[in-house]
Amino acid sequence: MKNNLLYHFSDIHLKSIERHLGAYLKDKRPERLHKLRIDIKKIRSVFHFVEKTNKKKYPDNVLNPVFQNVGKLRELQIGIRLLNKLSHPPQKLITRLKKKEDVLKKQLIKLIPYYSKTVKSFRKEVILPSKFPNKKRQKHFLKKQSQVQIKYF
Repeated sequence: MKNNLLYHFSDIHLKSIERHLGAYLKDKRPERLHKLRIDIKKIRSVFHFVEKTNKKKYPDNVLNPVFQNVGKLRELQIGIRLLNKLSHPPQKLITRLKKKEDVLKKQLIKLIPYYSKTVKSFRKEVILPSKFPNKKRQKHFLKKQSQVQIKYF
C-alpha cells in the first residue's frame, strides 16, 4: 500500500538513492557515495523490520550490487585519505590505490544508468503492509534487536 509510513519512508530513501547516483555522475563527490550507502542501510532496516514483524519476505537484494560496488570505491577513497594523513605517506602505495580508484570510478560510472533504472523500477514495485504490526510484535522485535546489539559490544 502506498499510503503509509513505511512505504513513504522507503520511497523517500529510494528516490534519494536515485538522486545521489545522478549527482555522482556530475560531480564525483565521495560524500554522495556515503549518503547513498546510508540510504540503502535505512531501506534494509525497514525491510528487516517488516519481515520480522509480519513473517513475510521482502527482497532488497536488488540494492546489493549497488551497495557492494559503491562500498569498494568508498573504502578505497577512505584508505587513500588516511594514508595521505601519515607523516610519511607511502607514495607508491597511494599511487597504486589511486589507479585502482580510477578504474572503480569508471566502472561505477558505466553502471550508474543501469543502477538508476533498477532502483526506480524497484521503487515502483515496493509493496509494504498498510498497517504496523500490533504493539506486542513491535516490542518483541525491538527487544530482540537490542539483545543482538548488546552481543556486539
